[in-house]
Amino acid sequence: MAETLVPPEPAVPPCRIRQIFIALLLYFLLSFLLGIVLGFLGTLEPGAASPRQPDQFVLLALATTGFLVLLTIRLARRARGGMRLVFGMAGRGKGLAALFGAAVGFGVAPVGMALLRLAMDYLPGSIFHLRIRTGLEEATVQAPLPILFLMVVAAPIAEEAFFRGLAYPAFRARFGVTLASLLTTLLFVPLHLSMLALIPLTLLSLVLCLLREVHGSVTGAIVAHATYNLTLLLGLAG
Repeated sequence: MAETLVPPEPAVPPCRIRQIFIALLLYFLLSFLLGIVLGFLGTLEPGAASPRQPDQFVLLALATTGFLVLLTIRLARRARGGMRLVFGMAGRGKGLAALFGAAVGFGVAPVGMALLRLAMDYLPGSIFHLRIRTGLEEATVQAPLPILFLMVVAAPIAEEAFFRGLAYPAFRARFGVTLASLLTTLLFVPLHLSMLALIPLTLLSLVLCLLREVHGSVTGAIVAHATYNLTLLLGLAG
């Protein structure tokens, strides 16, 4: 019998659903407190922000992404089966998953870009528009380095490790594939605090859940998320 490249999902999920919600509660609490602090500091030096350097919005995103990494590592280290099993890395075929993820990311990005530009037409002056697009247009490089690092490296790894590595398997074990994908998406989308990107993020999350299900690994989801964000940044800069 041929050996499958996709490791089977563990009968027992790596962590409990309650742990997922507690971790997200801590994340949003930290985001709220840091937002207050950075907002206050911004009032002390209103002229400090510049498209050529991280502003309060980018600093907040970098800090909270780092906190999400710490939460994920803590849950994964205590998870049943170890970190390799948690993230579906015990099987082979990760290179194929990465290549497929890159193709999916580049393929879905134009749809997300079209939806995002449509939203920009109806919601001018949004946080996403001002912070990301203005920085891209005025910086000396194609994308401001802090935003590039955040969206192409840090966020894809942190978010996929948590949502597709921990949350999705926990929901899947109890509710099945379809409902697990919807529940994971309902938690993933609010993390970005952007009504502007509501529909593109929903589409992206469902596709990433599908990649996790098909390959049994977060590798493809991470690569797809990174290539999606990179394509989005290049499109906004163009």
